[in-house]
Amino acid sequence: MNLHRNVRPLNGRWKFKTDPEDVGDFQEPGQKNDSWQREVQYFDVEFDDGLWEDIQVPANWHTEGYDYNDGIAWYRTRFSYTPDGVNNVLRILFKGVDYFCDAWLNGYYLGSHEGFFQHFAFDVSKWIREGENLLVVKVENPGAPASFGPWVKGALDGINWDANDPNVNPGGITNDVALLSSRDGYLERLKATPLVNLESSTAKVQSRIVIFNTSGSFKTKRVRVALTPHNFDGKAYFVENDFLLPPGRSEIDCYVDVDDPQLWWPWDMGEQNLYDITVTVSDDQGVLDEMSDRMGLRHLHQVEGTWECYINGERIFAKGPNYLSEQFQANMTREKYEQDVQFMKEANMNMVRVYCVVEREELYDVCDEKGVLVYQDFATSGRMTNKSEFIRRAVQQGRDLVNQLYNHPSIIIWCWGQQPAIKNFEKLCLALANACIEEDPHRFVQQGSSVWLWRIAKEKFNWPIDYHHLAGWFHPDDRGGPFVMLGRDECNSGYSVEEMLIKQKPLLDFVSEYGPPEALPNLESLEKIIPEEHRWPVNWGVYEQHRLHGDILKRWIDIPDSLEGLIEASQNYQAFHLKYHTEFYRRHKYQPCNGALFFHFKDCFPGVTASVVDYYGEKKKAYFALQQAFKPLHVMIEWPLIDGEEPGTELTKGIFVVNDYLTDYPELTVRWWIEDAKGNKLEEHVIPCSCPENSLVNVGDLEWTVPTDGNAPYQINVEMTGPSGILSTNDYEVKTTSNQNN
Repeated sequence: MNLHRNVRPLNGRWKFKTDPEDVGDFQEPGQKNDSWQREVQYFDVEFDDGLWEDIQVPANWHTEGYDYNDGIAWYRTRFSYTPDGVNNVLRILFKGVDYFCDAWLNGYYLGSHEGFFQHFAFDVSKWIREGENLLVVKVENPGAPASFGPWVKGALDGINWDANDPNVNPGGITNDVALLSSRDGYLERLKATPLVNLESSTAKVQSRIVIFNTSGSFKTKRVRVALTPHNFDGKAYFVENDFLLPPGRSEIDCYVDVDDPQLWWPWDMGEQNLYDITVTVSDDQGVLDEMSDRMGLRHLHQVEGTWECYINGERIFAKGPNYLSEQFQANMTREKYEQDVQFMKEANMNMVRVYCVVEREELYDVCDEKGVLVYQDFATSGRMTNKSEFIRRAVQQGRDLVNQLYNHPSIIIWCWGQQPAIKNFEKLCLALANACIEEDPHRFVQQGSSVWLWRIAKEKFNWPIDYHHLAGWFHPDDRGGPFVMLGRDECNSGYSVEEMLIKQKPLLDFVSEYGPPEALPNLESLEKIIPEEHRWPVNWGVYEQHRLHGDILKRWIDIPDSLEGLIEASQNYQAFHLKYHTEFYRRHKYQPCNGALFFHFKDCFPGVTASVVDYYGEKKKAYFALQQAFKPLHVMIEWPLIDGEEPGTELTKGIFVVNDYLTDYPELTVRWWIEDAKGNKLEEHVIPCSCPENSLVNVGDLEWTVPTDGNAPYQINVEMTGPSGILSTNDYEVKTTSNQNN
């Protein structure tokens, strides 16, 4: 969070004007004599903005009524300032401007910035006046190029992506603006690194502090770092040191010893103990500046070249979604993030992949509090430009990302390319990953996810394989590129979900994206999204504008004769598909799979997509299927053949118990029984078993001969109990290949 001591908000109603021809700023010097002249510009104090419209800050300008996807817009606001006689250093803080920003105060140019998520500030001490002041901001939102890049906007842009609004390219002042004040200097950054010794149960907290001395001379200042429990009762710690600071920027380290560290854990492994950390800079006259943040103490370890990862000495198996909250990020609030993360946690998810975007900091605060791990993407995707000029700009934004979110214990993975082309992986992604390691050598750093030419990435870079599996939705011959470049056993798609059974085992090491079966939302939500005249009969072109791939959906389901039937059929297929994939990865826990993250959690606009929670917060059937499939203690079997078993077949299917808790279960009973279509119980068996902590156990086999003259389809029911009662249930349909049963 890096909270500052003296903050005055400047949010509110500002003046606003679009400027598609860029007439409000200085023009490039020409060869004519009039290029030497000076005309009044939009940033000048004397410019009259009386005819400009009002706009809310912060907001995406689209949500304020401006259908303006690319171009320039200007903001002007006036505020009063009264010196307090103490704080002589004044800065204006922007917590998010999308995308290019230039700023002026009282007609004086402050500087420029590129990006959509970074916090940045300008020192205005020289230009601020007692009384009224004029702040002017020029925002340029570049148009979406033909291919990805050369901007770092990721999934926010209206690009050819499966789950956002293709007609939108958000822009504007999208987060808070504030005036900061301090005396004779200021704190710019606090990076708190937990150095936990698991053997001795002690820790050090390294506080790397960036401080500016604006006095113009060498000064000795006292720096105090305090570490206090935030959400539990425990010991407080602090350290004080004197530092001789030269004029300008200094970077200093302070270490706080912690003899009784209370560790931070993901929710399914332990408690989410958090500490407040506060840095105070002072001298004989009092406090110059103060900054506070929140952190957790935890230890991370990764076996090199693999996804064998540990937190506090315990191995991690990741379960959860890909997530993009809102295409208009300014709409997001802490309350909305709390609901989304709570929905994840209630569905037994312990990790969220922030997909190809950087969220507002409130998301990471909530994940810290609720114990949901974060796999953080950088906002680049696919085949980006590899030009060195863009790489230099991207690397700076990558450093900003790491430093801005550094203190969040929930973030354990940085990833520097979503499905990058191999050329991007070897240049752009490598440059970003190298810069990340310089800023943060303590977390897991992934050069890119799902590199299609995975053998090159593995052999040349010892890349921990992170693959995306889309079997059962995309066909290998749907598209060009990777879909046809690779064999069936390594291609990320497949002609059915059962093709997961033939995939090469190294490609299961970590699955940061699987799915993505699309499904219509519930009728109440659909009525808000699709106009009545296009809703039924289905106007596939209108649905496609809301990101439904009708041609692919019709491959997997028969289109019913009613809208309600289509909603049910699409949601049933989505639930089946995600259950099959999820159980497949969990049946391979650590053998070799270390985690699986489905695509995707919630719609970021009023869409008809692969989400399991729609834009209005309503859950589809797949949400509940995942809730069951992700249970930390769960019983599963190997699936019967989807298209049906041959009557007379002697089935042998493994029965598995998976346990993600750090608790042994020594006294378990698994009971399975089979019923026919009329509810008659055909067979029943009981298996006493146990399951150690954080493990997968094959507790036995289901053996059964499919009847040749029975009432199909059949249902396999599985129930696991312990001393406290029922712990997990499951069921599977067994079709037969006889014509009368299909």
